[in-house]
Amino acid sequence: LNQWVIGPDTSCCPIVAGIVLQLNTDMALALDIEPFLNRTSGVVNCTAPTPEEFEQFPFVPPAPDACPFQEATKDIVNLYALNNELFLNNFAVVWEKMVLIGIPENEISQLQKLI
Repeated sequence: LNQWVIGPDTSCCPIVAGIVLQLNTDMALALDIEPFLNRTSGVVNCTAPTPEEFEQFPFVPPAPDACPFQEATKDIVNLYALNNELFLNNFAVVWEKMVLIGIPENEISQLQKLI
């Protein structure tokens, strides 16, 4: 699987126009790579979709060695792929929870005053 893919597409990310990033986490959420993973070497023996194929998500894997979609997450991945604003809004809520874990409530309210 490719960790990073750079291409000419500007439809997803106008701020970083021309760059499409597919991180390992993106691939693992979208594709079922578990059956194709060699746990000793870490090599995945199925083919990831091209950026063009990801743009047509959810596509039918075209090659016999293509990684199948992750059925459990396919719908939510597609929803976020088509609605970046929804993704960013949902991500912001979770991000705030993650970065504030362990901080006492009185300190959180002081931090919120700075924003």
